Amino acid sequence: MNFKNPEILYALLLLLIPVIIHLVKWKRYKKTVFTNVDFLQELEIKSRKSRKLKELLVLLTRLLAFASLIFAFAYPYFPSKAEKNNIKNVQNIIYLDNSLSMSAIDGKDNFLLNDKMDLIKNIKPGQKYTFFTNDKIFKNISGERLKDILFDLKFSPKTTKHLANIQKINFLTDKDKNTLTNVIYLSDLQNVNNEILDTSVFKNTNHYYFKITQRKDLSNISLDSLELISKTNDILKYKLWISATKKGLKTPIKILQDNHILWNDYVEFKDSLKLKIPVEINAQNDISGKISIEDEGFQFDNNLFFTYRHRDKINILFVGDTIPDFIKKIYTSDEFNLTSKKANEVNYNNLNRFQLVIFYRLDFSKIPADIIKKYVQNYGNIALIPKFDKDFSASYFTTNLNKFNIHISNISKLDTSRVVLNKINFNHPFFKSVFLKKTTNFAYPYIHKHLAINTGNWLYKLNDNTSFASVYHDKGNIYLFNADLEIDNTNFTKAPYLVVPLFYQMAKMYQNNQKPYFVLNQQNVWTENINLQKDKILKLKKDKTEIIPFQVHLSDKVRLTTNETPNEAGIYQITEGDTKYGDVAFNVDRVENRLKFLFLPKAKNISQIASFSAFEELKTDENKANSLWKIFVGLGLFFLLIEFLILKFWK
Repeated sequence: MNFKNPEILYALLLLLIPVIIHLVKWKRYKKTVFTNVDFLQELEIKSRKSRKLKELLVLLTRLLAFASLIFAFAYPYFPSKAEKNNIKNVQNIIYLDNSLSMSAIDGKDNFLLNDKMDLIKNIKPGQKYTFFTNDKIFKNISGERLKDILFDLKFSPKTTKHLANIQKINFLTDKDKNTLTNVIYLSDLQNVNNEILDTSVFKNTNHYYFKITQRKDLSNISLDSLELISKTNDILKYKLWISATKKGLKTPIKILQDNHILWNDYVEFKDSLKLKIPVEINAQNDISGKISIEDEGFQFDNNLFFTYRHRDKINILFVGDTIPDFIKKIYTSDEFNLTSKKANEVNYNNLNRFQLVIFYRLDFSKIPADIIKKYVQNYGNIALIPKFDKDFSASYFTTNLNKFNIHISNISKLDTSRVVLNKINFNHPFFKSVFLKKTTNFAYPYIHKHLAINTGNWLYKLNDNTSFASVYHDKGNIYLFNADLEIDNTNFTKAPYLVVPLFYQMAKMYQNNQKPYFVLNQQNVWTENINLQKDKILKLKKDKTEIIPFQVHLSDKVRLTTNETPNEAGIYQITEGDTKYGDVAFNVDRVENRLKFLFLPKAKNISQIASFSAFEELKTDENKANSLWKIFVGLGLFFLLIEFLILKFWK
């Protein structure tokens, strides 16, 4: 027990005064026996003992009454847990998950809105807080300022990384030993990154309070992705992937442009939770459309924005003696402008007019390396296909590659053993959305002679574990082949299921000419064929939102890059001043609609709370000292009552 005013306890010494007076008063009585009252002696003795006992009890009750009042004025109390642990400061760190999974409905409102209102109602204006979300952090701000932030808080396209959040919290923790850190973590614990949390992640000196809201039985239908398959005349053919969390769900689906229906259908998940739907749209003009469904689950995956633009053809330069037939068949006139030149006819100062330059069976030493490196630095793309003649050697080839900043030290020889091409790097970004399925059993092309090159950035690989085709990225791309593609050396060019995806994607890669949309919060790179003055900049506009993406001005085009912005899905106009050059679509990542949740470890400093208000009540009780002064006032009155009863009824 502690005292708020311990100096008042000195008044207890005053209680000695009535004790001393009482003792002195007792000494004044003397025993005198008279012979004529001898018969009263026994009664007198009994009366005197009773009186002494009464006086003693009165004295005791008065002492206890006054002592109780003195204790009451000294303000006795039992210390709080914080005081017992010598806690002088309290740090409150609040994390509020504002990822898209928090848009799930709980009652009438979504998870995020419920948690926001709970915080707004119970945040203490005069207290300091550290507050952060998936995309913002505010250190040591007042409760009043935090309320303003919460009112303006919106959903973020960033996925939640719980491990990184806990590590961030540990970094923000005050290192003062006399500071208690309370961590309030409000989330649905959606585990989109397959994370595992164990007790080693949590600091022993922190107290973690998790407010978890989940709906594991959520019925949801999701528009997952859209891919352009082909364009025939004015008909665009797409593949639309759509999924559901339960069988039996159904929904109408439609594609709109400016509130005009371009296509509609009806889907029902009877036998599968994933459906692939063919879509055909008439595209005589450019399209800026929205695919839309209706369901009662997540709302962020009910719309999918996309665009299609009739862009200029891709310019390709073939440099070689004779252009082979497979090149002509791949780069057709409806999509490409194919130009063929012999080595001595090339004007290297005009390479920026072309998106891809193919050097086919040339002496690489005669290619101006400095110009090629500058071209690649300006996002140009080249393909190097060797020629195996009598003067060819591995060392000669390596030396010339070094001029293009391709350093391969392990090319030891020209291997003449027959090998086959039997591996495709399906996981490489180069082949993203190219192959519909991962095929491992196909007709393997053979190669008679090849260079023994083994690199980590391979696209196709041979059965001796060497690379057949590789890509080197330096703003632009350099595609390197390890074999002569003439028919007397390989039948690779007779395998359309391999040669067509490779060469077609070489022209399309990093051009993104017909990519239906981009995903928010990822690095997105594309090229606009706009001859823009150096002092002009392109902007992305949507309603009142205006964004300036990172951009590089090339000779006749502009390369745009977006990362963390924009952060809202929709159709954005590409503009410069009052001039509009086209539209581009952005959609949120669908990973947040997975109903997969994180498990918390069990520890003394990890607990769950029903709400932030429940946390405030809990901490109020823990930090509250138990005052005893009322008890002592009551005791004082009780003893005075006992004294009154003794004086009144003790005869």
